[in-house]
Amino acid sequence: MQGNSIVNFSYKNGLIHKNSPKNGNPSPAETLEHVFVIQEDSDGNIWFGDRDTGV
Repeated sequence: MQGNSIVNFSYKNGLIHKNSPKNGNPSPAETLEHVFVIQEDSDGNIWFGDRDTGV
């Protein structure tokens, strides 16, 4: 959430495959199409957990 709007991180940063049908199919390799969690660790690294491709 950013202010009063929701930002789709994957879409905004070009992480959805250009040929994706966006219908829930498995995420293509090298993408973050189905991000479900974003976490910062104690060293300041940002981790993204994707439904299909892992962290």
